[in-house]
Amino acid sequence: MKDFVADVVVRLGGEVTDEDGVLAVRLPAEGPGDELARRLGQHALRLVFEPTRIGPGVDLVAPGSHVLRELEEFLAGRGRRAWVEAPARHKLTLKSLTGVVRPARGAALAFEGRAGDAGHDVHVVYRVRYRSLDRVDEVETVRVRLRPLAEPEVSLAEPPPEVVEWEARPRKHLPPDELEAALALADEAVVTRARAEGARREDEARRKASRELSRLHAYYAGQIAELERSRRTEQALTRIEELEDERALRLHELATTTHVRVEVEPLQLFVVEVPLATARLVVRRKGEAQDDGDDAPAASDDAAAPNLVLDRLDGTLLLPPCAACEGAIAGQVIDACGSAHLVHQRCLDRCGRCDRAACAACGARACAACGQPTCPGCATACASCARSVCADHTGACAVCGRAGCGVCLRACAECGGTVCETDGHPAAEGARAVLCTRCAVPCPGCKTATAYKELVRCTTCGRKFCPTCHPRSAAACVLCAGG
Repeated sequence: MKDFVADVVVRLGGEVTDEDGVLAVRLPAEGPGDELARRLGQHALRLVFEPTRIGPGVDLVAPGSHVLRELEEFLAGRGRRAWVEAPARHKLTLKSLTGVVRPARGAALAFEGRAGDAGHDVHVVYRVRYRSLDRVDEVETVRVRLRPLAEPEVSLAEPPPEVVEWEARPRKHLPPDELEAALALADEAVVTRARAEGARREDEARRKASRELSRLHAYYAGQIAELERSRRTEQALTRIEELEDERALRLHELATTTHVRVEVEPLQLFVVEVPLATARLVVRRKGEAQDDGDDAPAASDDAAAPNLVLDRLDGTLLLPPCAACEGAIAGQVIDACGSAHLVHQRCLDRCGRCDRAACAACGARACAACGQPTCPGCATACASCARSVCADHTGACAVCGRAGCGVCLRACAECGGTVCETDGHPAAEGARAVLCTRCAVPCPGCKTATAYKELVRCTTCGRKFCPTCHPRSAAACVLCAGG
């Protein structure tokens, strides 16, 4: 409670001095502090927070007291919503990137599609009240930082002192969806913190109550034991029952004093509109248009989304992650692939066939056969195993025409054509050699692929078998002979 009152007075421009537990307060003679002084009837007060310390010229601050009631009404009547615009102190230039990122050798950084934007720092002021035997009030300010291209950041942070000098825009409001999301994040943060603090206060209260608990048990156990040693008269038994009931009541009261109830109430919404500059950061090679320090002509799609944000209030830069590995690029040497993806220099590869710069964001993969980097234009996905292979290690099935890798495509032992697993039959069980579907079919008897010219037709069932399952000297196949 004392910290809450002192904080309010200081924020109103007043002076606070702690004189051995008595809070000496002097409110200013002008502004909001003067308004509060008129409500209280005086500019100088001496405040105490415990009834035992009441004396001449001292006002008590406690639930229901005049000072606290006037203070709460004063705060409730002041702006619950406020909006200010922060000034622009920084400009987005290539110099602002100095020391943040470095282009690869032979390349230069440039901006495309530079534009203005706005971010918002949403400050929500809460009163957090802890109730047990006494009441403790605290003021918490939660800041939700909203910026394009970034997740909201939530922290306990006061607005900067200079906000009083910034231009106010009382009629401006955040879009409803954005405001609702920011308030939800702020509520979650302050409630989580308040619950943790309430649990800490309960643990502390229990530790303090443990000594009183032991004393209560010892006192009532002694009284009951003394009565039980005496004559067990009706009066003694009645007194024992009374002591048991009294002990249970005292224990319940003691347990109640250790319970801390937490109440969170929002007091004010304060939004700071922060000017931003957005652009698309690109890497250009020699021969491309260079940025002369102002907006340069776009080297790629003018409609490309920005990937860089400069906070023009404090000069902080929000840079995109590496398009290939999603790691931070701040403090790194960066480059761009043929598709203009901004990546770490170490994440850039050259295609082993066309020498085109490619990265993982392009879909570039190492060839499954030779291990060389392969850009999407030179790579083919095997229809059987789905592995990416370069053109030197890929082919087409001679039967169905589907692309395949050197592992999945096999040469037909009969015609020599390469075929996929679907259109090739094992020449023998467990054998690597295959026969394509145009040259052979599986034998109905042993399932072994057999060339058409080697098949023998059974005169009984009419089907064709391999020479093993239907010797030419036999009258019937093994299936018909066995049946």
